[in-house]
Amino acid sequence: MCGIASYFARESVPGMNVFKKLFTWAEKRGTDGFGLIIVKRDRRDKENYLNNLVTYKSTSTYSECEEEAIKVVRDNLEIGDLLLAICRAAPEQEPPTSERNIQPLVNNECILIHNGSVSQKVYDRVKELSPAEYVSDIDSEAILHYYNICGRNIDHTMEYISGGVAALMYDWKKDCLYMINDFKPIAQSYIKGYGYFLASDNDCLGEIIQDVTDCGRDGICLWENFYHHYLSGGRIKELDLDSGFVRNIKYSPRYMTQNWDSNNPKPKEKELCLVAASGGLDSTLTLSMLKLAHYDNIIACHFKYGHRGQQCEESAITKVCKQLDIELKVFDIEDLVTGIDPTSMLIDPNAKITTGTREGLKKLDAWVCGRNMLFLTIMATFAEAQVMKDNYQTVHLLGGFLNLTESGHYPDNSEYFLSSFLEHAKYGTLIGNRLKPLFGLSNLMKSDQWTLVKEFALFDIVKNTISCDRPMFDVVVGRGESHAKNCSKDGMPACGSGLLSWWAAKMVGLDDMDIRKFYDVQDDDYKAHVPAHINEGHVLTKNIHKIIDRINFPQDKLNILHQQIVEIQEKL
Repeated sequence: MCGIASYFARESVPGMNVFKKLFTWAEKRGTDGFGLIIVKRDRRDKENYLNNLVTYKSTSTYSECEEEAIKVVRDNLEIGDLLLAICRAAPEQEPPTSERNIQPLVNNECILIHNGSVSQKVYDRVKELSPAEYVSDIDSEAILHYYNICGRNIDHTMEYISGGVAALMYDWKKDCLYMINDFKPIAQSYIKGYGYFLASDNDCLGEIIQDVTDCGRDGICLWENFYHHYLSGGRIKELDLDSGFVRNIKYSPRYMTQNWDSNNPKPKEKELCLVAASGGLDSTLTLSMLKLAHYDNIIACHFKYGHRGQQCEESAITKVCKQLDIELKVFDIEDLVTGIDPTSMLIDPNAKITTGTREGLKKLDAWVCGRNMLFLTIMATFAEAQVMKDNYQTVHLLGGFLNLTESGHYPDNSEYFLSSFLEHAKYGTLIGNRLKPLFGLSNLMKSDQWTLVKEFALFDIVKNTISCDRPMFDVVVGRGESHAKNCSKDGMPACGSGLLSWWAAKMVGLDDMDIRKFYDVQDDDYKAHVPAHINEGHVLTKNIHKIIDRINFPQDKLNILHQQIVEIQEKL
Protein backbone atom coordinates (compact mmCIF):
# COMPACT_ATOMS: atom_id res chain seq x y z
CA MET A 1 0.00 0.00 0.00
CA CYS A 2 1.02 3.66 -0.01
CA GLY A 3 3.70 5.46 1.97
CA ILE A 4 2.55 8.72 3.53
CA ALA A 5 4.57 11.67 4.80
CA SER A 6 3.76 15.07 6.24
CA TYR A 7 5.46 18.07 7.81
CA PHE A 8 3.93 21.05 9.60
CA ALA A 9 6.50 23.85 9.52
CA ARG A 10 5.48 25.25 12.86
CA GLU A 11 8.78 26.96 13.72
CA SER A 12 11.14 26.60 10.78
CA VAL A 13 11.87 24.81 7.51
CA PRO A 14 14.62 22.19 7.82
CA GLY A 15 17.19 21.43 5.15
CA MET A 16 16.07 19.57 2.04
CA ASN A 17 17.94 16.42 3.11
CA VAL A 18 15.22 15.93 5.73
CA PHE A 19 12.52 15.84 3.04
CA LYS A 20 14.62 13.57 0.83
CA LYS A 21 14.76 11.10 3.72
CA LEU A 22 11.05 11.50 4.46
CA PHE A 23 10.07 10.81 0.85
CA THR A 24 12.66 8.05 0.33
CA TRP A 25 11.20 6.13 3.27
CA ALA A 26 7.68 6.63 1.87
CA GLU A 27 8.86 5.19 -1.45
CA LYS A 28 9.62 1.89 0.29
CA ARG A 29 5.84 1.44 0.48
CA GLY A 30 4.90 2.77 -2.94
CA THR A 31 6.55 2.98 -6.37
CA ASP A 32 3.52 3.77 -8.58
CA GLY A 33 3.66 7.55 -8.49
CA PHE A 34 4.40 10.48 -6.19
CA GLY A 35 2.34 13.48 -5.12
CA LEU A 36 2.58 16.35 -2.69
CA ILE A 37 0.67 19.45 -1.66
CA ILE A 38 1.87 22.46 0.28
CA VAL A 39 -0.95 24.32 2.04
CA LYS A 40 -0.19 28.02 2.36
CA ARG A 41 -2.00 28.52 5.64
CA ASP A 42 -1.69 32.30 5.81
CA ARG A 43 -4.75 32.30 3.53
CA ARG A 44 -3.47 34.73 0.94
CA ASP A 45 -6.62 34.12 -1.11
CA LYS A 46 -9.49 33.77 1.33
CA GLU A 47 -12.07 33.56 -1.44
CA ASN A 48 -10.63 30.52 -3.22
CA TYR A 49 -8.68 28.07 -1.11
CA LEU A 50 -7.37 26.30 -4.22
CA ASN A 51 -5.16 29.31 -4.87
CA ASN A 52 -3.44 28.60 -1.55
CA LEU A 53 -2.29 25.15 -2.63
CA VAL A 54 0.97 24.27 -4.33
CA THR A 55 0.57 20.86 -5.98
CA TYR A 56 3.04 18.49 -7.57
CA LYS A 57 2.14 15.08 -9.03
CA SER A 58 4.13 12.56 -11.04
CA THR A 59 3.40 9.09 -12.37
CA SER A 60 7.10 8.30 -11.87
CA THR A 61 8.63 6.96 -8.69
CA TYR A 62 9.87 9.46 -6.16
CA SER A 63 13.47 8.49 -6.96
CA GLU A 64 12.90 9.36 -10.61
CA CYS A 65 11.30 12.74 -9.90
CA GLU A 66 13.26 13.63 -6.76
CA GLU A 67 14.94 16.72 -8.20
CA GLU A 68 11.64 18.26 -9.34
CA ALA A 69 9.81 17.36 -6.13
CA ILE A 70 12.49 18.76 -3.84
CA LYS A 71 12.61 21.98 -5.90
CA VAL A 72 8.86 22.44 -5.28
CA VAL A 73 9.44 22.07 -1.53
CA ARG A 74 12.50 24.35 -1.51
CA ASP A 75 10.77 27.09 -3.50
CA ASN A 76 7.42 27.06 -1.70
CA LEU A 77 7.52 25.72 1.87
CA GLU A 78 7.50 28.48 4.48
CA ILE A 79 7.00 28.69 8.23
CA GLY A 80 3.35 27.95 9.04
CA ASP A 81 2.76 25.81 5.95
CA LEU A 82 1.56 22.21 5.92
CA LEU A 83 3.05 19.65 3.54
CA LEU A 84 1.27 16.39 2.66
CA ALA A 85 2.95 13.79 0.44
CA ILE A 86 2.36 10.22 -0.70
CA CYS A 87 4.13 7.51 -2.68
CA ARG A 88 1.40 5.47 -4.33
CA ALA A 89 1.19 1.69 -4.36
CA ALA A 90 -1.59 0.88 -6.84
CA PRO A 91 -3.64 -2.14 -5.70
CA GLU A 92 -4.39 -4.72 -8.34
CA GLN A 93 -8.13 -4.02 -8.13
CA GLU A 94 -7.76 -0.25 -8.71
CA PRO A 95 -7.22 1.71 -11.96
CA PRO A 96 -3.59 1.98 -13.10
CA THR A 97 -1.56 5.04 -12.19
CA SER A 98 -2.42 8.29 -13.91
CA GLU A 99 -2.11 11.86 -12.75
CA ARG A 100 -5.85 11.82 -12.01
CA ASN A 101 -5.37 8.96 -9.60
CA ILE A 102 -2.34 10.32 -7.76
CA GLN A 103 -3.03 11.62 -4.29
CA PRO A 104 -3.27 14.01 -2.47
CA LEU A 105 -6.97 14.34 -3.29
CA VAL A 106 -8.60 17.75 -3.02
CA ASN A 107 -12.38 18.07 -2.72
CA ASN A 108 -14.99 19.77 -0.53
CA GLU A 109 -12.31 22.13 0.84
CA CYS A 110 -10.43 19.14 2.26
CA ILE A 111 -7.16 17.46 1.32
CA LEU A 112 -6.58 13.73 1.81
CA ILE A 113 -3.72 11.27 1.65
CA HIS A 114 -4.82 7.72 2.40
CA ASN A 115 -2.89 4.49 2.76
CA GLY A 116 -5.41 1.66 2.68
CA SER A 117 -8.65 0.79 0.95
CA VAL A 118 -12.39 1.44 1.01
CA SER A 119 -14.91 -1.35 0.47
CA GLN A 120 -16.40 -1.25 -3.01
CA LYS A 121 -19.84 -1.62 -1.48
CA VAL A 122 -19.31 1.47 0.68
CA TYR A 123 -17.72 3.40 -2.19
CA ASP A 124 -20.70 2.68 -4.47
CA ARG A 125 -23.14 3.67 -1.74
CA VAL A 126 -21.34 6.96 -1.11
CA LYS A 127 -21.49 7.75 -4.83
CA GLU A 128 -25.25 7.18 -4.68
CA LEU A 129 -25.56 9.51 -1.70
CA SER A 130 -23.26 12.15 -3.13
CA PRO A 131 -23.50 12.73 -6.90
CA ALA A 132 -20.96 15.57 -6.58
CA GLU A 133 -17.99 15.72 -8.91
CA TYR A 134 -15.24 13.20 -8.24
CA VAL A 135 -11.67 14.24 -8.94
CA SER A 136 -10.30 10.67 -9.14
CA ASP A 137 -11.27 7.07 -9.84
CA ILE A 138 -9.86 5.65 -6.60
CA ASP A 139 -11.88 4.48 -3.61
CA SER A 140 -10.09 6.79 -1.14
CA GLU A 141 -12.19 9.71 -2.33
CA ALA A 142 -15.27 8.22 -0.65
CA ILE A 143 -13.81 9.44 2.67
CA LEU A 144 -13.90 13.06 1.52
CA HIS A 145 -17.44 12.83 0.18
CA TYR A 146 -18.93 11.04 3.18
CA TYR A 147 -17.22 13.54 5.48
CA ASN A 148 -19.14 16.25 3.63
CA ILE A 149 -22.41 14.23 3.64
CA CYS A 150 -22.43 13.78 7.43
CA GLY A 151 -21.78 17.42 8.22
CA ARG A 152 -17.97 17.15 8.50
CA ASN A 153 -18.18 14.79 11.48
CA ILE A 154 -14.97 12.78 11.34
CA ASP A 155 -15.82 9.91 13.71
CA HIS A 156 -19.20 9.32 12.03
CA THR A 157 -17.36 9.31 8.72
CA MET A 158 -14.78 6.74 9.74
CA GLU A 159 -17.33 4.48 11.42
CA TYR A 160 -19.20 4.35 8.11
CA ILE A 161 -16.14 3.73 5.94
CA SER A 162 -15.02 0.11 5.77
CA GLY A 163 -11.54 -0.89 4.68
CA GLY A 164 -8.03 -0.22 5.92
CA VAL A 165 -7.06 3.27 6.98
CA ALA A 166 -3.93 5.21 7.69
CA ALA A 167 -4.93 8.68 6.52
CA LEU A 168 -4.17 12.37 6.96
CA MET A 169 -6.92 14.81 6.10
CA TYR A 170 -6.68 18.58 6.29
CA ASP A 171 -9.93 20.53 6.67
CA TRP A 172 -9.41 24.02 5.26
CA LYS A 173 -12.49 25.48 6.97
CA LYS A 174 -11.48 24.23 10.43
CA ASP A 175 -7.72 24.64 9.85
CA CYS A 176 -7.20 21.27 11.49
CA LEU A 177 -5.38 18.10 10.53
CA TYR A 178 -6.99 14.70 11.17
CA MET A 179 -4.67 11.75 11.75
CA ILE A 180 -6.70 8.56 11.31
CA ASN A 181 -5.60 4.95 11.63
CA ASP A 182 -7.16 1.59 12.44
CA PHE A 183 -4.69 -1.26 12.00
CA LYS A 184 -2.47 0.53 9.50
CA PRO A 185 0.51 2.51 10.81
CA ILE A 186 1.13 6.21 11.27
CA ALA A 187 4.05 7.52 13.31
CA GLN A 188 4.49 11.05 14.66
CA SER A 189 7.48 13.14 15.64
CA TYR A 190 8.17 16.63 16.92
CA ILE A 191 11.50 18.48 16.97
CA LYS A 192 11.59 21.70 18.96
CA GLY A 193 12.67 24.60 16.81
CA TYR A 194 11.44 22.84 13.69
CA GLY A 195 7.99 21.27 13.59
CA TYR A 196 5.78 18.21 13.45
CA PHE A 197 6.38 15.16 11.23
CA LEU A 198 4.12 12.26 10.28
CA ALA A 199 5.16 9.15 8.36
CA SER A 200 4.22 5.53 7.71
CA ASP A 201 7.44 4.34 9.37
CA ASN A 202 8.62 5.25 12.85
CA ASP A 203 12.23 4.36 12.03
CA CYS A 204 12.20 7.08 9.37
CA LEU A 205 11.39 9.68 12.01
CA GLY A 206 14.08 8.34 14.31
CA GLU A 207 16.66 8.83 11.58
CA ILE A 208 15.44 12.36 10.90
CA ILE A 209 15.75 13.24 14.59
CA GLN A 210 19.30 11.91 14.62
CA ASP A 211 20.19 13.91 11.49
CA VAL A 212 18.70 17.15 12.88
CA THR A 213 19.72 16.91 16.54
CA ASP A 214 22.83 14.71 16.34
CA CYS A 215 21.32 12.59 19.14
CA GLY A 216 21.14 8.83 18.62
CA ARG A 217 19.60 7.96 21.98
CA ASP A 218 16.02 6.80 21.68
CA GLY A 219 13.80 6.90 24.73
CA ILE A 220 11.66 9.28 26.74
CA CYS A 221 12.92 12.39 28.45
CA LEU A 222 10.55 14.10 30.86
CA TRP A 223 11.76 17.43 29.50
CA GLU A 224 12.01 16.23 25.91
CA ASN A 225 12.67 18.57 23.00
CA PHE A 226 11.95 15.82 20.49
CA TYR A 227 10.16 12.48 20.29
CA HIS A 228 8.87 9.93 17.81
CA HIS A 229 6.48 6.97 18.13
CA TYR A 230 3.61 5.18 16.43
CA LEU A 231 0.08 6.38 17.01
CA SER A 232 -2.29 3.90 18.64
CA GLY A 233 -4.68 2.10 16.30
CA GLY A 234 -8.41 2.69 16.34
CA ARG A 235 -7.93 6.39 17.00
CA ILE A 236 -8.47 9.74 15.33
CA LYS A 237 -6.34 12.69 16.41
CA GLU A 238 -7.64 16.13 15.58
CA LEU A 239 -4.79 18.65 15.56
CA ASP A 240 -5.67 22.34 15.63
CA LEU A 241 -2.73 23.75 13.69
CA ASP A 242 -3.13 27.22 15.15
CA SER A 243 -3.12 26.31 18.86
CA GLY A 244 -1.42 22.91 18.70
CA PHE A 245 -4.24 21.41 20.76
CA VAL A 246 -4.86 17.72 20.02
CA ARG A 247 -8.24 16.10 20.61
CA ASN A 248 -8.27 12.30 20.77
CA ILE A 249 -11.37 10.73 19.23
CA LYS A 250 -12.09 7.03 19.67
CA TYR A 251 -13.85 5.29 16.86
CA SER A 252 -14.83 1.73 16.02
CA PRO A 253 -13.58 0.66 12.58
CA ARG A 254 -16.29 -0.86 10.44
CA TYR A 255 -15.81 -4.48 9.35
CA MET A 256 -18.05 -6.38 6.95
CA THR A 257 -17.98 -10.10 6.28
CA GLN A 258 -20.31 -12.24 4.20
CA ASN A 259 -22.68 -12.65 7.16
CA TRP A 260 -21.93 -9.75 9.49
CA ASP A 261 -21.57 -5.98 9.53
CA SER A 262 -20.16 -4.33 12.64
CA ASN A 263 -22.28 -1.29 11.81
CA ASN A 264 -25.45 -3.20 12.69
CA PRO A 265 -27.25 -1.54 15.60
CA LYS A 266 -25.69 -2.63 18.87
CA PRO A 267 -28.06 -3.79 21.62
CA LYS A 268 -27.80 -1.38 24.50
CA GLU A 269 -25.71 -2.77 27.35
CA LYS A 270 -25.84 -6.33 26.02
CA GLU A 271 -22.66 -7.91 27.35
CA LEU A 272 -21.12 -11.35 27.70
CA CYS A 273 -18.60 -12.62 30.26
CA LEU A 274 -16.22 -15.38 29.17
CA VAL A 275 -14.27 -16.94 32.04
CA ALA A 276 -11.30 -19.25 31.64
CA ALA A 277 -12.33 -21.78 34.28
CA SER A 278 -10.41 -24.83 35.47
CA GLY A 279 -12.82 -25.87 38.19
CA GLY A 280 -10.46 -24.65 40.91
CA LEU A 281 -10.97 -22.15 43.72
CA ASP A 282 -9.98 -19.03 41.74
CA SER A 283 -12.14 -19.59 38.68
CA THR A 284 -15.07 -20.93 40.72
CA LEU A 285 -15.05 -17.82 42.93
CA THR A 286 -14.85 -15.64 39.79
CA LEU A 287 -17.91 -17.39 38.34
CA SER A 288 -19.73 -17.20 41.67
CA MET A 289 -19.12 -13.46 42.09
CA LEU A 290 -20.29 -12.76 38.52
CA LYS A 291 -23.47 -14.72 39.18
CA LEU A 292 -24.08 -13.06 42.55
CA ALA A 293 -23.49 -9.63 40.99
CA HIS A 294 -26.31 -10.37 38.51
CA TYR A 295 -24.31 -10.60 35.30
CA ASP A 296 -26.81 -12.12 32.89
CA ASN A 297 -24.65 -13.75 30.21
CA ILE A 298 -21.78 -15.88 31.51
CA ILE A 299 -19.99 -18.74 29.78
CA ALA A 300 -17.30 -20.78 31.51
CA CYS A 301 -14.56 -21.79 29.06
CA HIS A 302 -12.80 -24.96 30.17
CA PHE A 303 -9.69 -26.29 28.45
CA LYS A 304 -8.55 -29.90 28.30
CA TYR A 305 -4.85 -29.39 27.64
CA GLY A 306 -3.41 -32.67 28.91
CA HIS A 307 -3.34 -31.91 32.66
CA ARG A 308 -2.57 -35.15 34.48
CA GLY A 309 -5.86 -34.73 36.34
CA GLN A 310 -7.92 -33.19 33.55
CA GLN A 311 -10.82 -35.62 33.98
CA CYS A 312 -11.09 -34.47 37.59
CA GLU A 313 -10.98 -30.82 36.56
CA GLU A 314 -13.65 -31.35 33.91
CA SER A 315 -15.85 -33.13 36.45
CA ALA A 316 -15.36 -30.26 38.90
CA ILE A 317 -16.19 -27.44 36.48
CA THR A 318 -19.19 -29.36 35.19
CA LYS A 319 -20.62 -29.63 38.71
CA VAL A 320 -19.82 -26.00 39.50
CA CYS A 321 -21.54 -24.71 36.35
CA LYS A 322 -24.58 -26.90 36.99
CA GLN A 323 -24.89 -25.55 40.54
CA LEU A 324 -24.49 -21.94 39.38
CA ASP A 325 -26.67 -22.43 36.29
CA ILE A 326 -23.87 -21.16 34.04
CA GLU A 327 -23.24 -22.35 30.48
CA LEU A 328 -20.08 -24.42 30.02
CA LYS A 329 -18.00 -24.61 26.84
CA VAL A 330 -15.24 -27.24 26.77
CA PHE A 331 -12.29 -26.92 24.37
CA ASP A 332 -10.07 -29.96 23.81
CA ILE A 333 -6.54 -28.83 22.92
CA GLU A 334 -4.68 -31.74 24.49
CA ASP A 335 -3.03 -32.95 21.28
CA LEU A 336 -1.87 -29.44 20.46
CA VAL A 337 -0.31 -28.72 23.86
CA THR A 338 1.22 -32.15 24.51
CA GLY A 339 2.45 -32.30 20.92
CA ILE A 340 4.46 -29.12 21.52
CA ASP A 341 5.90 -29.90 24.96
CA PRO A 342 4.78 -32.89 27.06
CA THR A 343 7.40 -32.35 29.79
CA SER A 344 5.55 -29.98 32.11
CA MET A 345 5.03 -31.28 35.64
CA LEU A 346 1.28 -30.70 35.18
CA ILE A 347 1.20 -32.85 32.02
CA ASP A 348 3.74 -35.64 32.54
CA PRO A 349 2.15 -38.18 34.93
CA ASN A 350 5.62 -39.46 35.83
CA ALA A 351 7.07 -36.06 36.68
CA LYS A 352 8.06 -35.43 40.28
CA ILE A 353 5.76 -32.98 42.11
CA THR A 354 7.92 -30.21 43.58
CA THR A 355 5.41 -27.41 44.03
CA GLY A 356 4.58 -26.73 47.65
CA THR A 357 7.95 -27.96 48.89
CA ARG A 358 10.33 -25.40 50.36
CA GLU A 359 12.59 -25.72 47.32
CA GLY A 360 9.68 -25.27 44.93
CA LEU A 361 8.20 -22.15 46.52
CA LYS A 362 7.77 -19.11 44.26
CA LYS A 363 9.24 -20.95 41.28
CA LEU A 364 7.68 -21.78 37.93
CA ASP A 365 7.69 -25.56 38.36
CA ALA A 366 4.03 -25.78 37.27
CA TRP A 367 4.56 -23.79 34.05
CA VAL A 368 2.95 -25.05 30.84
CA CYS A 369 4.29 -23.43 27.67
CA GLY A 370 1.96 -20.66 26.50
CA ARG A 371 -1.03 -22.14 28.34
CA ASN A 372 -2.96 -19.03 29.36
CA MET A 373 -2.01 -17.30 26.12
CA LEU A 374 -3.55 -20.20 24.19
CA PHE A 375 -6.64 -20.05 26.39
CA LEU A 376 -7.16 -16.35 25.70
CA THR A 377 -6.55 -16.76 21.97
CA ILE A 378 -9.26 -19.41 21.78
CA MET A 379 -11.57 -17.37 24.00
CA ALA A 380 -11.13 -14.31 21.76
CA THR A 381 -11.95 -16.48 18.73
CA PHE A 382 -15.02 -17.81 20.52
CA ALA A 383 -15.97 -14.26 21.52
CA GLU A 384 -15.80 -13.15 17.89
CA ALA A 385 -18.20 -15.92 16.89
CA GLN A 386 -20.57 -15.01 19.74
CA VAL A 387 -20.61 -11.35 18.73
CA MET A 388 -21.31 -12.23 15.11
CA LYS A 389 -24.16 -14.47 16.25
CA ASP A 390 -25.78 -12.42 19.03
CA ASN A 391 -24.27 -8.95 18.39
CA TYR A 392 -22.98 -8.40 21.93
CA GLN A 393 -21.86 -4.85 22.53
CA THR A 394 -19.16 -5.94 24.97
CA VAL A 395 -17.41 -9.23 25.71
CA HIS A 396 -15.50 -9.34 29.00
CA LEU A 397 -12.57 -11.74 29.27
CA LEU A 398 -11.79 -13.07 32.75
CA GLY A 399 -9.94 -16.00 34.20
CA GLY A 400 -9.14 -17.79 37.40
CA PHE A 401 -5.53 -16.94 36.53
CA LEU A 402 -6.25 -13.33 37.56
CA ASN A 403 -5.44 -13.59 41.25
CA LEU A 404 -3.03 -11.67 43.40
CA THR A 405 -1.34 -14.60 45.10
CA GLU A 406 0.10 -16.29 42.03
CA SER A 407 0.72 -13.12 40.04
CA GLY A 408 3.80 -12.69 42.24
CA HIS A 409 5.81 -15.05 40.05
CA TYR A 410 3.64 -16.13 37.09
CA PRO A 411 3.62 -13.40 34.39
CA ASP A 412 0.50 -14.83 32.75
CA ASN A 413 -1.45 -14.35 35.99
CA SER A 414 -1.13 -10.56 35.81
CA GLU A 415 -3.21 -7.62 34.66
CA TYR A 416 -0.43 -6.74 32.20
CA PHE A 417 -0.91 -10.12 30.57
CA LEU A 418 -4.62 -9.63 29.91
CA SER A 419 -4.24 -5.98 28.86
CA SER A 420 -1.45 -6.73 26.41
CA PHE A 421 -3.40 -9.63 24.95
CA LEU A 422 -6.38 -7.38 24.25
CA GLU A 423 -4.09 -5.09 22.27
CA HIS A 424 -3.16 -8.14 20.19
CA ALA A 425 -6.84 -9.10 19.81
CA LYS A 426 -7.62 -5.62 18.47
CA TYR A 427 -5.77 -6.59 15.29
CA GLY A 428 -6.32 -10.35 15.33
CA THR A 429 -10.13 -10.19 15.40
CA LEU A 430 -12.80 -7.99 13.87
CA ILE A 431 -14.35 -7.30 17.27
CA GLY A 432 -11.26 -6.15 19.16
CA ASN A 433 -12.95 -2.90 20.16
CA ARG A 434 -15.73 -4.91 21.85
CA LEU A 435 -13.36 -7.07 23.92
CA LYS A 436 -12.85 -5.56 27.35
CA PRO A 437 -10.90 -6.74 30.38
CA LEU A 438 -12.77 -7.44 33.59
CA PHE A 439 -10.08 -8.08 36.16
CA GLY A 440 -12.51 -9.52 38.68
CA LEU A 441 -10.63 -10.95 41.65
CA SER A 442 -7.17 -9.79 40.54
CA ASN A 443 -6.72 -7.67 43.69
CA LEU A 444 -7.62 -10.50 46.07
CA MET A 445 -5.41 -12.96 47.89
CA LYS A 446 -6.62 -16.53 48.30
CA SER A 447 -7.41 -15.77 51.94
CA ASP A 448 -9.76 -13.03 50.68
CA GLN A 449 -11.39 -15.59 48.42
CA TRP A 450 -11.95 -17.97 51.32
CA THR A 451 -13.57 -15.08 53.19
CA LEU A 452 -15.96 -14.71 50.26
CA VAL A 453 -16.71 -18.43 50.49
CA LYS A 454 -17.43 -18.12 54.21
CA GLU A 455 -19.51 -14.92 54.13
CA PHE A 456 -21.54 -15.83 51.03
CA ALA A 457 -21.94 -19.45 52.25
CA LEU A 458 -20.54 -20.99 49.07
CA PHE A 459 -19.35 -24.22 50.68
CA ASP A 460 -21.69 -26.47 48.67
CA ILE A 461 -20.18 -25.11 45.45
CA VAL A 462 -16.55 -25.03 46.56
CA LYS A 463 -16.66 -28.58 47.95
CA ASN A 464 -16.67 -29.97 44.40
CA THR A 465 -13.71 -27.94 43.16
CA ILE A 466 -10.21 -29.15 42.33
CA SER A 467 -7.11 -27.13 43.26
CA CYS A 468 -4.46 -29.76 42.77
CA ASP A 469 -1.44 -30.58 40.61
CA ARG A 470 -2.23 -34.33 40.66
CA PRO A 471 -5.93 -34.95 41.39
CA MET A 472 -7.51 -38.33 40.77
CA PHE A 473 -10.84 -40.13 40.83
CA ASP A 474 -11.57 -42.24 43.87
CA VAL A 475 -14.02 -45.06 43.17
CA VAL A 476 -16.38 -46.02 45.99
CA VAL A 477 -16.28 -49.79 46.04
CA GLY A 478 -19.68 -51.44 45.76
CA ARG A 479 -21.52 -48.28 44.75
CA GLY A 480 -19.92 -47.65 41.37
CA GLU A 481 -19.51 -44.00 42.31
CA SER A 482 -16.40 -41.95 41.62
CA HIS A 483 -15.36 -38.63 43.11
CA ALA A 484 -12.69 -36.23 41.92
CA LYS A 485 -10.30 -35.64 44.78
CA ASN A 486 -7.35 -33.41 45.60
CA CYS A 487 -4.07 -34.94 46.74
CA SER A 488 -2.94 -35.02 50.38
CA LYS A 489 -0.29 -36.46 52.66
CA ASP A 490 0.13 -36.31 56.42
CA GLY A 491 -3.17 -34.49 56.87
CA MET A 492 -2.46 -31.67 54.44
CA PRO A 493 -2.42 -31.16 50.63
CA ALA A 494 0.56 -32.63 48.81
CA CYS A 495 1.12 -30.12 46.00
CA GLY A 496 1.60 -26.38 45.58
CA SER A 497 -1.90 -25.61 44.32
CA GLY A 498 -3.52 -27.46 47.20
CA LEU A 499 -1.22 -26.00 49.84
CA LEU A 500 -1.79 -22.40 48.71
CA SER A 501 -5.52 -22.85 49.18
CA TRP A 502 -5.10 -24.76 52.45
CA TRP A 503 -2.80 -22.11 53.95
CA ALA A 504 -5.23 -19.36 52.87
CA ALA A 505 -8.22 -21.15 54.40
CA LYS A 506 -6.33 -21.66 57.67
CA MET A 507 -5.61 -17.92 57.81
CA VAL A 508 -9.34 -17.11 57.92
CA GLY A 509 -10.29 -19.86 60.34
CA LEU A 510 -11.28 -22.58 57.85
CA ASP A 511 -9.81 -25.99 57.08
CA ASP A 512 -9.84 -26.86 53.40
CA MET A 513 -9.36 -30.53 54.31
CA ASP A 514 -12.84 -30.46 55.90
CA ILE A 515 -14.46 -28.76 52.92
CA ARG A 516 -13.19 -30.48 49.78
CA LYS A 517 -12.49 -34.11 48.94
CA PHE A 518 -8.93 -35.48 49.25
CA TYR A 519 -7.08 -38.75 48.72
CA ASP A 520 -3.77 -39.93 50.22
CA VAL A 521 -0.78 -40.04 47.87
CA GLN A 522 1.96 -42.63 48.11
CA ASP A 523 4.94 -40.33 47.66
CA ASP A 524 7.69 -40.88 50.19
CA ASP A 525 9.84 -38.08 48.71
CA TYR A 526 7.27 -35.31 49.01
CA LYS A 527 7.80 -33.01 52.00
CA ALA A 528 5.20 -30.25 52.19
CA HIS A 529 6.35 -26.85 53.40
CA VAL A 530 4.26 -25.25 56.13
CA PRO A 531 4.94 -21.57 56.90
CA ALA A 532 5.60 -20.76 60.55
CA HIS A 533 2.52 -18.57 60.88
CA ILE A 534 0.33 -21.51 59.80
CA ASN A 535 1.86 -23.75 62.46
CA GLU A 536 1.30 -20.98 64.99
CA GLY A 537 -2.40 -20.82 64.09
CA HIS A 538 -2.25 -17.21 62.96
CA VAL A 539 -5.79 -16.11 61.93
CA LEU A 540 -6.61 -12.92 60.06
CA THR A 541 -9.64 -10.74 60.73
CA LYS A 542 -11.03 -9.58 57.40
CA ASN A 543 -13.82 -7.13 56.65
CA ILE A 544 -16.04 -8.61 53.92
CA HIS A 545 -17.20 -5.19 52.69
CA LYS A 546 -13.62 -4.02 52.21
CA ILE A 547 -12.89 -7.21 50.25
CA ILE A 548 -15.91 -6.61 48.01
CA ASP A 549 -14.70 -3.04 47.36
CA ARG A 550 -11.46 -4.48 45.99
CA ILE A 551 -13.23 -6.66 43.43
CA ASN A 552 -12.76 -5.17 39.96
CA PHE A 553 -16.42 -4.95 38.98
CA PRO A 554 -18.37 -1.77 38.17
CA GLN A 555 -19.73 0.00 41.24
CA ASP A 556 -23.36 -0.95 40.55
CA LYS A 557 -22.35 -4.62 40.62
CA LEU A 558 -20.41 -4.14 43.87
CA ASN A 559 -23.47 -2.50 45.39
CA ILE A 560 -25.43 -5.68 44.65
CA LEU A 561 -22.81 -7.79 46.43
CA HIS A 562 -22.79 -5.45 49.44
CA GLN A 563 -26.58 -5.64 49.69
CA GLN A 564 -26.55 -9.43 49.57
CA ILE A 565 -24.07 -9.56 52.45
CA VAL A 566 -26.28 -7.23 54.47
CA GLU A 567 -29.27 -9.50 53.85
CA ILE A 568 -27.28 -12.61 54.82
CA GLN A 569 -26.08 -11.00 58.04
CA GLU A 570 -29.60 -9.86 58.91
CA LYS A 571 -30.82 -13.47 58.72
CA LEU A 572 -28.16 -14.72 61.15
